[in-house]
Order: sequence, then C-alpha cells, then structure tokens
Amino acid sequence: MVVVFAAATAARIGEVSGVRACDIDTENWIWTVRRQTTPAPGGLTDKNTKGKRARQVPLIEEIRPMIAERILAVGPNPDARLFTGPRGGRISTAVLRDATHWDKVVTSLGHEHLRRHDLRHTGLTWFADTSPPTSSAKSPDTAPSSPPSATSTPT
Repeated sequence: MVVVFAAATAARIGEVSGVRACDIDTENWIWTVRRQTTPAPGGLTDKNTKGKRARQVPLIEEIRPMIAERILAVGPNPDARLFTGPRGGRISTAVLRDATHWDKVVTSLGHEHLRRHDLRHTGLTWFADTSPPTSSAKSPDTAPSSPPSATSTPT
C-alpha cells in the first residue's frame, strides 16, 4: 500500500510516513501534506515538509478505496498515522526497503537500478499524463484543484 500511495502521489517516503488520517479530505479527495518523518538523533521524528509549508495533493480515483480502508483501519483518532511499519512504527526508507524486499523484487524484474525515490518521478509522470497541460509540472501542487482521473495505463 505504501509503495502504491507514494507512486500515485509523487510523495517522498518521509511525507508518506508522516501522513495522518486528518490530513486526508475524503470529500474532495485531497491530501494536505503537512509533515515528513526524518532521521534525527535518537530515532525518527516528524518535522515540517522539505518546502517548510503545507501543500495539497489530489488523490486519484484508483487509490481512494485503499485510502478509505486505511482511514477505517486506524480508527477514530484523527492523528493516527495512515501507514506504519511492520511493527507499528514510523516508516523510513530502510523500513520500506526491508518490508517490501525492494532490492530482491526490483532485481528479479530486471530493474536493479530502480530506487524508492524514483516513485516520485513515476507519480509526476502519471500526473502529467492525466492532467491538462501546465507551464511547469515540477510537483503535484501544480496539478489542477480537482483530482485527475487516470484514464491511461501507467508505464
């Protein structure tokens, strides 16, 4: 789920780890990115986003059922993390790599050069393929205010 969410939103793994139930607007299907999880002395901690300000990311129709399922699974606490590691903790790049057997999977697919951060580029490509032309497609916050519908098959 984490890999699909990261690719579909073009988010950094730290941002995915930091998403809370209250960050998801299920009426308009918008994720307000408010924080990221990063390494710090003593372990992982939450801090502001890399850009130091919140941004909104449209959630494509294809991942909405998964997100709704996660919101139900975390219960009524709006501050509950939408995604956690295998032991209930914060997700880091290393946790994602180990939990998904990333290196083994991408090698078996013949894509051993593929890095987890490359999911951002995949997501941005999907946004570009499903959104009206823009003058600059640098990040999802340049996407239209309504969520795009993925009508083409991502490659």
